[in-house]
Parts: sequence; structure tokens; C-alpha cells
Amino acid sequence: MQLKSIEGWYAAADGGGNDPIMSVQLSSPPGGEPELGYLDPEWEDRFDTPREPVVSDDLHDDFDRTYDTIVYTVGVCSEEWIDGRDDDDGEGCHNDSVSREEFNMVQVHDQASASFEDHDLSIHSREGTWAFESE
Repeated sequence: MQLKSIEGWYAAADGGGNDPIMSVQLSSPPGGEPELGYLDPEWEDRFDTPREPVVSDDLHDDFDRTYDTIVYTVGVCSEEWIDGRDDDDGEGCHNDSVSREEFNMVQVHDQASASFEDHDLSIHSREGTWAFESE
């Protein structure tokens, strides 16, 4: 897992918009703690461990009362998803929305069983922690 983020979307007569709530991404350099990219001050006290976010039923309900739509996103990389890329990166990555249950199942730096078919990302299970290779 290389990314987790949450956005709240609201509808409006002028087309609506969104508020980023939080994001966590891979550490740089590899092997450190996941990096907290953003945490909205309005919600920061609702995450016990912001670098390992889990959304409780109560927090999800509060998001629902504030926004019209909540988007939970995770980013997954796999050697199987290269899809004819021209670079020699050796991995293909997909960042996509998932259910709250899938979002809560994994954390950045986890290994997971996942699939990406017909533009839909599904997280099936957590498989352990990503072992960063030494360069």
C-alpha cells in the first residue's frame, strides 16, 4: 500500500466541491514511518493514529452529516499491473476509491491481496508488512 486518503464532497448549485480530510503516503526514504501528507485541523482529534488511519462508525457518521459523499482512497502497487508501461519501474500502481471496510483493512506499507478489474480496485486481505529492499 502506497497511499491512503479521505475526501469529503458536497453538492452545490455551482457544481459543488471537495475538502481533503487526510492523506498518508510512503515514507521517504523507504523504511521509515509513513508520511502524513495532510490532516484537516477540523478532524485531527478524531484520528488516534493519523499515520495509520481507521475510520470508526461514529467518525463515518460525522463525515456523513458534514458531506454529501465521502471518498476513501487507497493506492496499491503490483508488478502484475505494469500494463505495457514504457519505463523500467517494474511496478504498476493504482489509486482508487474503496469501501470504508477495505480502507480500514490496510495501512500504508502493508502488503495486501488486491485486484484491479474494469477500473475498480478491490482489497481482499492484508498479507503482512512491505519489506523494503535495500538499494
